[in-house]
Amino acid sequence: MQRIIICDDDRQVCASLATMIDQVYDCPHRIRQVYSWDALRDEVLVISPGEADIVFLDIQLGADNGILVSRQLRERYPHIRFIYITGYIQFSEAIFHGFPTAFLVKPIKPASLLYALEKATAELDAMEDAVLPLKVRGGELRSIPLRQIRYIESAGRLALIHTDSGPVECYRRLGELEEQLADSFVRCHQSFLVNLGHVRQIQELRLLLYTGEAVPISRVRLRATKEKLMRYAGEGV
Repeated sequence: MQRIIICDDDRQVCASLATMIDQVYDCPHRIRQVYSWDALRDEVLVISPGEADIVFLDIQLGADNGILVSRQLRERYPHIRFIYITGYIQFSEAIFHGFPTAFLVKPIKPASLLYALEKATAELDAMEDAVLPLKVRGGELRSIPLRQIRYIESAGRLALIHTDSGPVECYRRLGELEEQLADSFVRCHQSFLVNLGHVRQIQELRLLLYTGEAVPISRVRLRATKEKLMRYAGEGV
């Protein structure tokens, strides 16, 4: 069952969007409506910690910024898919700094809503099912869930895989891993592969992750890295 949260200070917008989701979305789901950033934080971090799958949120509620709030929540729960909603098209470029699954412009069209939901579901399914099978240093065969891999670093003859459970070493070339992980990782540097789902933002010549870690970007790979991040964020709908 998909757990969906709608966050907008306009209760009518929340109710209308909830009704529309029920009408277009066949996947079993449960919807919770909240009307402020504080209520969203409480719902995700305290009331039902980590249970949210998809969050719809208005990019601007009063003086607060939805991108900053979503980053805080993703630091704790990277699996959550965020779909921004806005009534102002000029916010579109800024939205991509939060690396959303999609964004919707009010008034929301059913076809656009369905596209965003299906994209979020596909990303969640991919994170749940995808694994990296490999022989780790010492000869043990392991299957590491891709969602747990933050980045991979070349360390001489070894590849050092940084996961949520700690580092894993294996005798694999980074180029081989890049081919295997092409859809969800970016080769931002000769020595680094980064999981796009763990990237919080791009800052000059480095990628900042939700964990606070920073991974360098080489100048020759900067443009390609930016383009891949934009494609991962998704096209405006």
